[in-house]
Amino acid sequence: MYNYVVTAHKPSTVVSSVRASFSAPDETNLILNKTTRLEFYTLVPNGLKLFMDLPVYARISAMEVYRPRGCTTDLLFVATARYQYFVLSYDVENQKLISEATGNFKYRVGRPAELGVLSVMDPSCRMIGLYAYQGLLTVMPMVTNSGKQKQQLNKSSQQLRRDSRISQPVGTIQKPFNLRLKELLIRSMVLLYNTELPTIAILYEDSKNQCHIKTYRINLKEKECIDNPWKLTNIDDTSNLLVAVPKGGFLIVQSKTIIYYDGNFRPRQIDLEFPTAARGIGFSIKISVIVIKKIFR
Repeated sequence: MYNYVVTAHKPSTVVSSVRASFSAPDETNLILNKTTRLEFYTLVPNGLKLFMDLPVYARISAMEVYRPRGCTTDLLFVATARYQYFVLSYDVENQKLISEATGNFKYRVGRPAELGVLSVMDPSCRMIGLYAYQGLLTVMPMVTNSGKQKQQLNKSSQQLRRDSRISQPVGTIQKPFNLRLKELLIRSMVLLYNTELPTIAILYEDSKNQCHIKTYRINLKEKECIDNPWKLTNIDDTSNLLVAVPKGGFLIVQSKTIIYYDGNFRPRQIDLEFPTAARGIGFSIKISVIVIKKIFR
C-alpha cells in the first residue's frame, strides 16, 4: 500500500520580491518568492499580470537579479535552504524559462547562520556574496571579461550562453570560495556602487546585543577580505536593513529614522512619521526613491 501526499493549496505568503526586466528589455517584471514557488508578473497599464509560475522543490532562501555586460535582459539568481543555487533567464521566442547554471555552496563543517541565508549582488556583476554559515562569507566570482564576448554585445542572455564556442561568457558564476568574518550575527549586508574593489557593508549584532556596521573590500584575485577603515559602532538597535544607493553609499533603515551615508561616508538623516516594519528588496527600492528625493531636495 502506498500513500500519495500533495499540497492542497499553493503557498500564498510572499517572503521576498525583486524587480527586473526579465521577460523583455522593455518590460518591468515583479518576481515573488512564495517559499517553494516563484511567480513572475509583468507590469501592465491596469496593474500586474501573472505570466508564469515555477514550483521549486526546496525552500527559497534568497533571490538576486543581475544583468551581465552584453545581455539585454536580467538573470535571476536563486539560493535555497539546501545550500543549492540556480540561475534562470527567459526565452522570449519560445516563452519558457532557461536554466543557465546550477550549483551548491554547502560547507560541511559550517554552523548555519541564525537568520538564514543572506545574499548580495555586486552592482558591477563581479561577484555574488552569500552569508549562509556563521563567520563565513561565501564568494561566487563572476566572469567580467571575455575576448570573444566583445563581439556579442547585442545578443540576448540565452543566445550568449547557447554559443558553445564562447568559453566562460561574461556573467558566468565561477567556483565559490569562503572568506572568514569576525561578525557572527549579521542582520543585513550590501555591496556598494562605484567601488574599485567589491566593497561590502555589514550590519551586525555583537554578543551584547549592540549593533555596528563594518565595511570590507574583497580582493577576488587574491581571495582575501581587506579591512576598510570606515565603520560605525553602537548604532540604534532598531537598525535592520541596509540599502545600497546607485549614487554611492548606502541607507540605514531604523525604526523611526533613515540615515544616508554618501560615497565619502558623510551622514544625512530624515525622521519618519511612522515606524518602519519591513524588510525586503521591494521595500528597499521604494524607500530608496523616497529618501533620496527628500535628502537631495
